[in-house]
Amino acid sequence: MSAKPKPAPTNMSWGGIDKGLNIFKTSLLQKVGRQDRKEVPQEFLQQTERVKQLKKLLVKLIEEGKHFVKTTQGLSESNIQFGQSLKEWSEKLPQNDVLAPAVAKFNEVQAELEKYRSDFKEQFFSTIVLFSEKFIAGEITEAKEAKKAWARSRLEHDAAKAKMDGMVKQTQTSKPPSPMDLFVAQTHYALARKKEAQRFEIAMDKVGDTLWKRDFDVLQEAVKCITALHDFVLKAYNTLYQLEEYIKQLRDHARQRRTDFQALREKRLYERKLKEQEEFANRYSPLVELMSAEDLAIVNAVCVTAGSEQEVILESLISILDAHKMTLPIIKQGITNEVSKTSNAGTLFRGNTMATKLMTAWTRMTGRAYLANTLKPLLDQVVNRIAQGADFEVDPAKVSPTSVAANMDNLRETSAQFLQAIVSSFGECPLPFRVMANHLRNEVVKSFPEAKHTTVGGFIFLRFFCPAILSPDSTSPPLITKVDNNLRRALILISKTLQNLANGLEFGIKEPFMQELNSFIRDNKAYVEGFFDQLAAPVDNEEYQPLCSRETAIAKELPALHSKIVQNLEKIAKSLSQYKQEETIPILAVLLAELGEEGITVNPDSLKKSKK
Repeated sequence: MSAKPKPAPTNMSWGGIDKGLNIFKTSLLQKVGRQDRKEVPQEFLQQTERVKQLKKLLVKLIEEGKHFVKTTQGLSESNIQFGQSLKEWSEKLPQNDVLAPAVAKFNEVQAELEKYRSDFKEQFFSTIVLFSEKFIAGEITEAKEAKKAWARSRLEHDAAKAKMDGMVKQTQTSKPPSPMDLFVAQTHYALARKKEAQRFEIAMDKVGDTLWKRDFDVLQEAVKCITALHDFVLKAYNTLYQLEEYIKQLRDHARQRRTDFQALREKRLYERKLKEQEEFANRYSPLVELMSAEDLAIVNAVCVTAGSEQEVILESLISILDAHKMTLPIIKQGITNEVSKTSNAGTLFRGNTMATKLMTAWTRMTGRAYLANTLKPLLDQVVNRIAQGADFEVDPAKVSPTSVAANMDNLRETSAQFLQAIVSSFGECPLPFRVMANHLRNEVVKSFPEAKHTTVGGFIFLRFFCPAILSPDSTSPPLITKVDNNLRRALILISKTLQNLANGLEFGIKEPFMQELNSFIRDNKAYVEGFFDQLAAPVDNEEYQPLCSRETAIAKELPALHSKIVQNLEKIAKSLSQYKQEETIPILAVLLAELGEEGITVNPDSLKKSKK
């Protein structure tokens, strides 16, 4: 009698515990990168990502929808209360009041609109919120569960494959597995592969179905919502159109009342403004007169006590004086005083008096655009030439003697270009420059006729052009933002050349390496003196556009200066005493007392110090 055959191994031949441990082991190895996992198709990844984004969109839509419903509910409650208030108000209005019929009609329309709004709110909630919640709970959740089921079967597939691969490798060892064990592993792998493929198809179908249903189910609900919104807007429009006649009446009435009110208000404001401007302008007149005194005592004291703010304060003072058309007269008087007190033409305007400071700062402020238009193209050209390797150093002690000749040509050529640009710029020269130059020459020739050119040259070159050439990064605004050592040296040499030309001085033994430029000075002496003559020629009309309007000076500059004088009053008084101008102190004190404290900003620390 033959032996009974053994049944074929089933899935249970691989014990449940052994299978679970193997799957767990496979999962851990995959997480740490020690074992590969079956690759997920790119199309499936893209579709699942789209489903995730769809879920986020629907969740956001639900949140916004609920918020909209809540907001609409609050609006409805407010409208009901508002309608009741309107009704009570309309009942109190006289029958012949233009507002009475309009308010009654508005209340009627408001009630009708509230009904349409309530209908739309309910339809919106059912089509957007409820449908989105249902779609997430149904289609998206089913797709998610199908994906999870496939993920589990994929892990079982990877575990079975790993076990089978391990047995295949074991066949090459001294202890190969039994044919039955190998058969069981192959069987498990085949079953796991089939199960994984089936569940992948199910997951792929669920994800795809979800995306397809998005394109018709979700779209259909969106169309319903848009249709409901369209109906609501159309009904609301037709209802609101009933108010057209009443709105026109109210608009015409309101327009007329507004016109009447604006006319009355503008007249009142205009009269008040005129009065305030007159009072404000007169309020600071004594201070302006005191600042414009011939000795410039107050201007000097305010500046020297301003510390780091001296330049800012000086420009503010010049703006105030210029707005009151006092800058030119003050500078002219300063020039006259300077010439009368000087015994040597070589020292004219070489000091740092208040009049000289005013003249320098005023020309700098007045000529900002003129300076930039004249010098910036040439300064940029020098920067580019140095960047390309050009050198301007002519001192044999600082450069190879073989380079001096070429560098001297660069320096002579560039100096000539600057001179040509300055002389050719006469047409753009600000009118105040010419007025100042004319007065300067007229005063100088009375005592020093031989200095009629050098004084004008000192004014336009020493005080204006040469400082900007020497330090273009210090102008406001900067003509060049960055100046390195090579560029600085080139600008120094150019500035020296032009300054000596303006002064009519040749280079001597102090700088023998510059003596070769004396021919340049001699050749251009008549040329630059012609420019000085042109600059100092009489001017028919001395009227010009001031730096600051009188209104701006009164509204901004003077109150700020007033505040600064009060803050530095003790320092200003000491400065006046040091300059033997004590008689100005009581005048200033009385003037400040009459101005009062309106518009003054005082540092509390300064008040504490004054009390001590």
